[in-house]
Amino acid sequence: MRFALDAEKSLEVLRKHGLTLEAAQEVFDQAHLLDRKNDNPEQFRAIGWSGERLCSVIFEIRRDSGGEFYHLITAWRCMPNKSKPSPCADAISEMATRGEDVSKFFTNQFAVVRPVRRVNVDWG
Repeated sequence: MRFALDAEKSLEVLRKHGLTLEAAQEVFDQAHLLDRKNDNPEQFRAIGWSGERLCSVIFEIRRDSGGEFYHLITAWRCMPNKSKPSPCADAISEMATRGEDVSKFFTNQFAVVRPVRRVNVDWG
């Protein structure tokens, strides 16, 4: 499989998305998803792994005298390096007290747990 890319564009993608187009070529080793992104021009999306990170790559299939090759347009990491930590319960309570919307911290998924039944036993 042959690849083509614009070196300046690769540096721009690195600056914006933290990934070079050269590194994004790894996605094609074991792409998990290939689909059509756009019809004009005909572009495709590949999603797969580059190093330890899940990435998306937009590319076009082109042809020249050597045959078919993939021209890489852009790429980005699908997941951020670090997730933003959730506030503690006290912070959420303070936000609610101030009238802020705290619904994003609740999933409405829970398990009902029966209360523990305490029994006093007199051994004497």
